[in-house]
Amino acid sequence: MTKCRATLFLASLALLFLPLCAQGGPWGPLLLAHGPVGPVPPPYRQGPAARPAAAPQKPGPDAAPKTHQVAIVQEIPKPEPLFTQGLFFDGGTLYESSGLYGRSRLDTFLIEEGVRLKGTGTLRFPPGFFAEGAALAGGRVLVLTWKEGTLFEVDPESLGIKGSIFYQGEGWGLTYDGERLLSTDGTDLIKVRDPVGFQEVAPPLRVKDRGRPVERLNELEWDPLGKVIYANIFQSDLVAAIDPASGSVLRYLDLSPLRRRALAQRKPGWPEPDVANGLALDGSGGLYATGKLWGSLYLIKPGTD
Repeated sequence: MTKCRATLFLASLALLFLPLCAQGGPWGPLLLAHGPVGPVPPPYRQGPAARPAAAPQKPGPDAAPKTHQVAIVQEIPKPEPLFTQGLFFDGGTLYESSGLYGRSRLDTFLIEEGVRLKGTGTLRFPPGFFAEGAALAGGRVLVLTWKEGTLFEVDPESLGIKGSIFYQGEGWGLTYDGERLLSTDGTDLIKVRDPVGFQEVAPPLRVKDRGRPVERLNELEWDPLGKVIYANIFQSDLVAAIDPASGSVLRYLDLSPLRRRALAQRKPGWPEPDVANGLALDGSGGLYATGKLWGSLYLIKPGTD
């Protein structure tokens, strides 16, 4: 075969196989395996340099706090519905302060056999006082009043009033973090107070959700294990879990299932249950909740949804 004829023969073979390669025929992979000349088309690029993996995204400061539904672990009937304002445990004794003029009181209970509340004592306040939040600090039971500017000091054994302290402004919620008293007045502020004289000893903590104030803070409960402040939000069934350092809301607990349960369990002649109010930790991590005029106390477990 002459040189000219050989050249024409090879050219004919190229023209024959070129359409097969272009159409992805059986020869295409074989030719590509040898590596095409020039830049590699995107579908065939390999390795991390071609398409780097995205770094995990962490929630930023503007991330919305999640709202968790709560599950009812146990329902414990109460002897009667009270207009609950404060709730806390001291050992095995549950203290509950309740409001309304002419009906304000402080009650103590024991949880008998884990299934019912047994009343063990009652202090009734003078009719001109509207009792609010309550807390135990240094062996003293302290009870706020709504507009009367009076903090009552109560003996935990006899439930007798030992004295009172006057303060400015309204009183709503109260708790003790082991060093300081924390109180609310219906605004977005949690005031930091001395447990003996009740004077403010530090700037108030401004509670916020993504920079916006969270108002109507009501009953408080300090969680020493989780290092958060729980706060009922008045006129809602939400509880805010608050960072004590920054005041930011970390998450919300939705207690509306408890309120629906309280409505369903309402006894004839009892008043209609109002909003959730009253949180108490039993010292072993158990979280209890109730509400204004509810007929039960609930042991709850926050969900993770």
